[in-house]
Amino acid sequence: MTAENPPKLKWTVLLYMAGDNNLSEECVYSLTMIREALPENSTKLAVLAQFDPAGVRAQTKRYRLRAGKTLNEDAAATGWKAQETYSGEPQNLLDFVRWGISTYPAEHYMVVLVGHGSGTDDDFVLHDDNPPGALSIHDLRYVFERLTDDGHTIDILGFDTCVMSMCEVCFELLRTNVIYMVGSEGFSPNTGWPYKEILEELSNRLEGKPTINEDVSQAQVLARQIVYEYRKFYEPYINGGISVDQSVLQVKKIDEVKKRMFVMVGDLLDEFKAGDLDYGTEKQNAMLLAHWETQSYNGEMFVDLYDFCNCLAERYKKLAKPSKVIESSKAVQDAISDLVVRTCVAGPAFQFSYGISIYFPWAVLSPSYGNLGFAKESRWIDFLKLYHTNTRRLAKGWNEHERLPFRITAPWNKGRDGHVESMRNPPVEDPRFACSDVTPPAAETSNSSDPKEATLRTTKVNKRRAG
Repeated sequence: MTAENPPKLKWTVLLYMAGDNNLSEECVYSLTMIREALPENSTKLAVLAQFDPAGVRAQTKRYRLRAGKTLNEDAAATGWKAQETYSGEPQNLLDFVRWGISTYPAEHYMVVLVGHGSGTDDDFVLHDDNPPGALSIHDLRYVFERLTDDGHTIDILGFDTCVMSMCEVCFELLRTNVIYMVGSEGFSPNTGWPYKEILEELSNRLEGKPTINEDVSQAQVLARQIVYEYRKFYEPYINGGISVDQSVLQVKKIDEVKKRMFVMVGDLLDEFKAGDLDYGTEKQNAMLLAHWETQSYNGEMFVDLYDFCNCLAERYKKLAKPSKVIESSKAVQDAISDLVVRTCVAGPAFQFSYGISIYFPWAVLSPSYGNLGFAKESRWIDFLKLYHTNTRRLAKGWNEHERLPFRITAPWNKGRDGHVESMRNPPVEDPRFACSDVTPPAAETSNSSDPKEATLRTTKVNKRRAG
């Protein structure tokens, strides 16, 4: 078979590693572990990487990772290197993926973005220290729209980063050919994904050692396996006390979540108009308490959407005045249950994680948030504006229509290390948190009084991939 007409593989895995920061050593470790997992002379699997390292005069290289070779040999196999690259430039990512697909065509493709992430708060992923900058969420959409225009399908898009399993991020990929998205709602350890275990399992499946469930596509099998291996890898570190989560989302189903959010937000906006959510009212107090007790991430900037719907409905049920929000929030939960293929949570700080989060800051709204499609099409941005205005106290001497433009509490008060996953959790030793997967329950059963099992696992390093 000639180079112009290469054999078609079963899977090509492409890792875009933004390591020009404090993750450089961890990226090298991952590359080394991947090589140990690969079979020799495989005709079914290719694993490629583009790695931008830290350090003066350190070159960015592309690797064709193979068993029994050194990293230098793997880099020489591609013949591609650059003196300095900017990981936050969308064209660099696009060129790498296009190169991988054209050079190693396969039936299935997985693209993994390795680096720092911030979700919608600062709106970046793949932070680069030299030159300083990052890929925005709009840049991310641009890359995968171009790949879709090329006619390519990305079976799995993985985020080996922090806080990217969000409604807003998933929705930006809706009109692309990305099928599954794998990522975390909360912080991810610098150690990242257990690539050796994941790729060993994939290799075994390709060689026919385990039996693949014929009712599930191979892409979904691998996506689910990533979450399983992630949990399994961190089980030995259960006593470290660090919380982690990981989930699989079926991207196209985010549209139904958006549609049902549109209805729920509409019901909430109607309550604002009716005065039911005015400052100091019973309903507003119920909403504030629901927000307070909901599972949160990234210094209380994001919340688990399923859990918020559940907490809000439970608070509203205790009020004398009925509300359509109770039913519309259940509809959102149903859509999330359909969207989330699999999720696992690690530790008490993420005990009420069900797979996907949403931007819900307490006081300060990011000026760029309204540019995201989910924020506009679900009207969540309209709700946040009213929520931040109507829940403020009146300033002294002002009339009832003039409220402080910000709360007294500083938004950067996030805790000792600058990051607070949650301040409302039991200790790690709580026996309810045994290792297991978590599946988003159906909305009609989500009010059970039985505690949800969660997964506890910790990491080799007490660091997070937060921006």
